[in-house]
Amino acid sequence: MVTIRISEMALLTMVLNGIEAYAVMNSNKKRAHKKVKLETIGHMYGYSRETNDEKYYFVDYISIDTTALQKTDIVDEYEESRRLKTDIVNSYWPHLELLGSFHTHPYENLQEVRQVNGYYASPGDRTTMEVGGEKIALILTIATLGKKSDNGTRYKDGHRNCFQFTLGKLRLWLTAYATYKDEDGNILCTNDRTEDVTIDCPVLAGLIWEHCTPETI
Repeated sequence: MVTIRISEMALLTMVLNGIEAYAVMNSNKKRAHKKVKLETIGHMYGYSRETNDEKYYFVDYISIDTTALQKTDIVDEYEESRRLKTDIVNSYWPHLELLGSFHTHPYENLQEVRQVNGYYASPGDRTTMEVGGEKIALILTIATLGKKSDNGTRYKDGHRNCFQFTLGKLRLWLTAYATYKDEDGNILCTNDRTEDVTIDCPVLAGLIWEHCTPETI
């Protein structure tokens, strides 16, 4: 069993940067196209501990990769960026370790997400997790609703590795994965729908209601 605890600041970093790349046009020349609904990526730092039958990962901080090549259906990071940031963290914040990566899946609407099960990892995502040596990975899927909704803060379909929540007219799903070794020593990624991974993000419970009405989403 794997439990992934996500800090409030880590969640805020994912949500704000994910929505910005989703909703705001950017003329940055490093982007492949001057479009909205672009994917974004970041590296997760924190710490972990293990008991006899369970692993705990605590995502304390997420650093967004500002040099990544962003497109609407893929985001490519530069390995140099990961090495640079991890070297700095290891040198000056030795209590933190690189846990894995986070990236977004942007979609036009709810129907589009459902058609392709966009809440979950693509084959390319799985390869990155398994080959890239990641311990855990998070995917934040974003889609526009037809109208504002106050409903939807819950684990999706009862599986605790995917949490659904709503911000204004945006529906978001946060899905977690973990890697493990099989009997032959191969590194594999957990399934899309699994009882083996749990997202533990207490701040999400506070998103059931709004403290004020958002004006931009």
